[in-house]
Amino acid sequence: MGQSLGLALYLALRGGASGADSKRARADRPGGLLVWLHAPSADAVRRLNGLIHRLQNERPDVSFLLTAPDAELLPERPSKNLLIDVTPTEALPNIARFLDHWQPDLCLWSEGYFLPGLISEIGERNIPLFLVNAEAEAFQVSPLERGMYRSLLDRVRRIFAVTEADADHLKRIGAPRWRIEVSGTLQESTSALPCNENERDTLANLLAGRPVWLAAHTEPAEENTVLEAHRLASRAAHRLMLILVPDDPSRGPGLAKSVEAQGFTVNLRSRDEEPEEDTQVYIADADDDEMGLWYRLSPTTYLGRSMSNGGGCNPLEPAALGSAILAGPNTRSYINSYTRLIEAGAVRRVRDTTTLARAVEALMLPETTAVMAHAAWDVCTQGAEVSDRIVALVTDTLDTLEAA
Repeated sequence: MGQSLGLALYLALRGGASGADSKRARADRPGGLLVWLHAPSADAVRRLNGLIHRLQNERPDVSFLLTAPDAELLPERPSKNLLIDVTPTEALPNIARFLDHWQPDLCLWSEGYFLPGLISEIGERNIPLFLVNAEAEAFQVSPLERGMYRSLLDRVRRIFAVTEADADHLKRIGAPRWRIEVSGTLQESTSALPCNENERDTLANLLAGRPVWLAAHTEPAEENTVLEAHRLASRAAHRLMLILVPDDPSRGPGLAKSVEAQGFTVNLRSRDEEPEEDTQVYIADADDDEMGLWYRLSPTTYLGRSMSNGGGCNPLEPAALGSAILAGPNTRSYINSYTRLIEAGAVRRVRDTTTLARAVEALMLPETTAVMAHAAWDVCTQGAEVSDRIVALVTDTLDTLEAA
């Protein structure tokens, strides 16, 4: 593959000692095909996470690796069948060690911000490379660097540019015109979380006719606020039940004792208890994989970690399942998703016991909840066409690799 003088000089300077990166421990590479996705920013991590969910549904037999330049950008608790790693530094021995270990079958690189040594070696190994959500801002290069970037962009098989302006900029710095497609923005998204349908039917029958709301992923610092809001809202609907999902399921038994001490009638999921007619608080502490069940059963969801310092949790998960959303002011970890949902009228902000109780009361009206849920669904489906095109490209490429 062709190489500019600038790229050759860059690689020569990067061929030395590997440093501390050489000692990094990595998970074992699973057998079979592996798709590698690289995110240069926290925003890109969230966008690619949604794409990974789509790809996992299409190809459950394929493994996925998500990388970022800093471990703090990567998810603390990645989903099942998702591997994470920090992108290697630009010392060539580190790059070789990284690629020798993971042996990716194809790579999706988000936004830009190329690492020339890594991109060059991807090309030398003939790993299919696709650039998604490509932005001009990520390719601000000097005149002296244009030759090097022309060589690097020649290694990319397909480029999905966000706008026409982004596409024009990439053409000016040497990207082959016939490989560029203006796709629009790859939005943060999520697939609908699964649930056990028999369990859903059983619980729906038990709760029939009762108003229900959910407090999901709550931290200890906000649980008293949630419980007091539930007490206030129950004055308007005495049969109101709260499903409470703590951020750490192991806290369930202790939380149940604390809630009972505050005068509530409690049942606990981890003890195989089901909600009863007089249950006021149902603590769902059994398994994180049951969130799809609780979102389906609850027309209204308060998303935790948002009245504490936790930074919030993913609002697209309840939005994709038709739940109206309440959230506190601290949602920095998912700011783009919250912004889109708030602008659409799908989220109500709350800040304390009183505002949370009032919001829960207001959302007992089915017509109000339905309007918010519909708005949330619209947001979840926006940008689906971009994901569809990328998913189709990846699956077609994997099919070709398997047939070779």
